[in-house]
Amino acid sequence: MSETPNKSIPLPKSNKGRSYFTDLKREFKKVSWPALPETHRLFGVVLSVCLLLMVVTGVIGFLAGTAIEFLLKGGRS
Repeated sequence: MSETPNKSIPLPKSNKGRSYFTDLKREFKKVSWPALPETHRLFGVVLSVCLLLMVVTGVIGFLAGTAIEFLLKGGRS
């Protein structure tokens, strides 16, 4: 059996002297942040969609519960 020579695996360069938060701060500066009015508008859209989904889920749950109760009682009141 022939053994392959031990080849070193390349390792990523280490950022000696740089902290995690320094790198994080630099990355945040690269982000294109939306303007405040756009942020408020999008927050309204997200809130509206969440409320709509809550209502739809509640109605579906109520209808399913009513249907199951009707089936279990056999149509009797």
